[in-house]
Amino acid sequence: MASSGSPSLYTPYPDPESSPEPEGFIPAEPDLELHTSLEPKLYTPPDLSPSGPVSAPVPHISIAQRIIISVMSIMMVVFVSLGIGFAVPALQNSETATATIVEMSGSTTTVTYEVDGQTYEQELSEVNTSWHNGDEVTVYYRPGDPSHVSAVVWRILALVFSSIGAFFLVISAAVASVALRKRAITRALLQAGRRIEATITSVDQDFTTHVNGRFPWLVTCSWHDPETGRTFVFRSQTTIDDPRPLMASSGRTTLVVYIDPADPEKKYFVDASPLGIR
Repeated sequence: MASSGSPSLYTPYPDPESSPEPEGFIPAEPDLELHTSLEPKLYTPPDLSPSGPVSAPVPHISIAQRIIISVMSIMMVVFVSLGIGFAVPALQNSETATATIVEMSGSTTTVTYEVDGQTYEQELSEVNTSWHNGDEVTVYYRPGDPSHVSAVVWRILALVFSSIGAFFLVISAAVASVALRKRAITRALLQAGRRIEATITSVDQDFTTHVNGRFPWLVTCSWHDPETGRTFVFRSQTTIDDPRPLMASSGRTTLVVYIDPADPEKKYFVDASPLGIR
């Protein structure tokens, strides 16, 4: 049974090439911005030419240097304190007298001496293997109170311990001076050095030192100078944390190195901050 009414026919979408445009139709301008954004872009490598100050972090003092400075400073404080401890009574007892040893027992020596016509007998808390009963020794007593007496050993000990403390102070100051000079060179390299890209060749532990039972890590990389044909090897600062997991996750195979073109073998800085080494 036929349905009533005229059947509806399928009308295809009009062909833009053949269909007439309605009156007053204004074609839209092409979306140039969209087409531009979809164009492929070429990878541009980082600019490694000198370009003034950079944001690479200036490295801290190395772990080995920090250990040396810390140990030397502690030793310096200990020995200087001992020197002061022996020096105080030695300086207080500034007057001298000739005493005679009357008895030596254990760690003490009993002497007699005369000051202003009065005889004193006191125990010295020191013993010398070269001393014997009846020997004469020089003692030092406090002005106005001759009963406070000490021998020359206190002055010798004060001088010895103070000298040892000064020795450790010199070592600590020398290491700190070297570290600060290296930081100054690094700052200069970051400001005006030549930036190159060196290939990471190895990640190793430094077994010559350790901190809390852990050996620090460092990264070694190399760079071939096309102008001279020489290959230079650079080593980064040390770090306690293993940089290999971060290196593997980032896929990094190179590091930026700042060099002094006049002496790239000795004056350089490896920017290993992408691997967590600062």
